[in-house]
Amino acid sequence: MDKPIVFISHHRIKDGRLEEFKELSRQVMTRIEADKPGTLAQLSYLDEAGSKVSFIHFFPNAEAMDLHLEGSGERASRAYEYLQPVGFEIYGTLSDNAMAIMRKSAGSEAYLELNPELLVGFIRPSSG
Repeated sequence: MDKPIVFISHHRIKDGRLEEFKELSRQVMTRIEADKPGTLAQLSYLDEAGSKVSFIHFFPNAEAMDLHLEGSGERASRAYEYLQPVGFEIYGTLSDNAMAIMRKSAGSEAYLELNPELLVGFIRPSSG
């Protein structure tokens, strides 16, 4: 059985770059929604001060996350004009390739928290 993966990333927004970042976010989100059907959810939340953003991704399995990561180097390089990574949280077991990408993305500046074992839970396909 495929196991779901939740990936959460946290970033500081560089001084004076919030509005530009918001525009880039809208563009990238539209493209991901169209091009990455295995990405079941991708949400971004801004903190009250407008200085930090967190992205929450949900994938049905490791293969869907691998497909999401295709092209992520280009997306990250554009985003890092506006953002500084703070940390990454992974819930579920990634492929070796995805894990290598996550370790590289975290580098020495951001934390990488791994939570590979799903104990229990469920996913509702819709609330209606």
